[in-house]
Amino acid sequence: MRLGFHIHILVIYILSTGAVYSQTIEQFYDLHFKTVTQGYGGGLWVSESHNTSFALDSTQLIEGKYPLKIFPSPTTQYAFYEGMPSEELGKKMHYTLTQTILLPPYNDGSICNISLNCMNPATPLKLRIKGLDVDERPAHIDSVTIQNDSWASSTISFLMSEIEALEITIEYCGEKKWDQAWWLSDISIDIDNINIGQRLVMPIVKENEIECKTIKKESVIPLSFSDSSTLLNIKDWKNKKIIALGESTHGSQKIKEACYQFLKHLVLNENCKAILLERPIDMCMTWDLYTQGIISENYEEDLKQQLQCAFDDSQSLFEFIKWIRIYNEKAENKVHIFGIDNVFHYESGAFIASYFIALLQEKDIKEYLQKVKNKEYSGIAMLIKKDPVLTVLDDKAIDYLLFVLEQYADAYSQSLGEYYIQRDYNMWKRAKTIMRIYSSDSDKMAVYAHTNHIDKVSYSRGSQPSFGSYMNKDIKDQYFVVTFQVGKGTYTQDESHIHSQTIVDSLKNPLYHSLEYTCLAIGTPYFYCLTSKLVEPPYLLRIVPRASKNKNHFVFCSLPKRFDAFVFIKDSYPLNTITKYPSYNIGTYIGQKRRKIESLLK
Repeated sequence: MRLGFHIHILVIYILSTGAVYSQTIEQFYDLHFKTVTQGYGGGLWVSESHNTSFALDSTQLIEGKYPLKIFPSPTTQYAFYEGMPSEELGKKMHYTLTQTILLPPYNDGSICNISLNCMNPATPLKLRIKGLDVDERPAHIDSVTIQNDSWASSTISFLMSEIEALEITIEYCGEKKWDQAWWLSDISIDIDNINIGQRLVMPIVKENEIECKTIKKESVIPLSFSDSSTLLNIKDWKNKKIIALGESTHGSQKIKEACYQFLKHLVLNENCKAILLERPIDMCMTWDLYTQGIISENYEEDLKQQLQCAFDDSQSLFEFIKWIRIYNEKAENKVHIFGIDNVFHYESGAFIASYFIALLQEKDIKEYLQKVKNKEYSGIAMLIKKDPVLTVLDDKAIDYLLFVLEQYADAYSQSLGEYYIQRDYNMWKRAKTIMRIYSSDSDKMAVYAHTNHIDKVSYSRGSQPSFGSYMNKDIKDQYFVVTFQVGKGTYTQDESHIHSQTIVDSLKNPLYHSLEYTCLAIGTPYFYCLTSKLVEPPYLLRIVPRASKNKNHFVFCSLPKRFDAFVFIKDSYPLNTITKYPSYNIGTYIGQKRRKIESLLK
């Protein structure tokens, strides 16, 4: 069956030339570990690393290439391990290198050999292999512990059947010792004694040559950016509590436009009463004051400055926030906007200070600001409970404000590493609190975040569970997930890391087995479709994280398992309004607020 399904791609491999697409499987998936030291986040391989450093070792040459050296970090990097006291974290070292490789055609019963060429005389590492079927279920699991005093290849062999992709993991978790180091040269994959690393990875060549086998055209619902009534044809949200909209990249203006169109539709037609954003919980508090009409339009300039602190199209987001304010002016039950992401761990209360300045209009505010400056968040909670000035807030708003102050206290009680690694868990807990405080039985809520967060299974890479996986376990079929994908064009990306400048990058052509390849064949530029309508599931999905320019953006996944539906947009464009250095804007805004706090405390 595996061979029959792939007969068309086999023909493409045979007829293709390097001029069509020059990368081999070996290059595309970086089987020599070259990208681990390039750019932000460990290239294509590193999913987790704590107290670990990576470098190419120029003192050795293995088959004409410098090997990757892994060694203890000279500085302590903290991470979260459940049940482990923080003071023990600096003594531990942990790294996980993971890559999932879609396989070319093979015959059932073929023998697969996966070899790791490495040297690690001091400390063993573990090589784990997981063969995944079309639904991402393990069809084969194997592992070996490796400790080589000199360069040698260690091999895992097994019979192949119903395996569509290989998940290869190299890991170590143990003590941090200065005399330990690991050297990795390459991974080789042989199927029936043929090295598949030399096979070409093929994108599409011409749109009119694309075959569409996986989606029937009558299964899709055509949409229009100029006519939002087309969304009324979607009937899938009637009994859902949370509708999650995931953008496959933060950098596509067309995805932003589509998601805001969907959010407005949910407010107008689906009784959605809260919008939960992948934004810091404290940043969005002043935004909600604005949408509720509690603060005047005089604060719009300050809001615009805050919006420029994020990797986003600030103008589109501001227009959406203003749209909610206008809607709320006539609404009996108002719509709220919340952030569910971590507070800015390093900014000393700038956004919570902005909230109190806007709310109290600089009256009787000194005691609040002094406690913000001193990070006395439990003291602020005591003030709130007895302050008659805050009667402008209802009981729900007071309850939520006290919760946010608890979040501040939690943030500053942990190391940055501890706090960050629990990010999605924290997002879920915040969403649960918002549901408890604000949601009635008939209300819906919408979550708008990156696709990696709202995914019902987990991250496409890495071992930490996603926000969506927590939510899916919690409320099950009341959680409905839609991922927004683009076919081709350009988008906004970080040049190298998340604190570098923003640039315009081009999306790579969709690969043959990707959803994007299939959707281009439909010929409809903008449409919605349930994943249950897929006749044959595509294996690959484009997921573009921050700071991933020039990396492989196509991940192996089971779409019906991870998402309830998808929206496809043929053409992508970069963000219209984004500053060159969003991180610089954060520093500038924080500095302004600190000076404002000091002036008000005089």
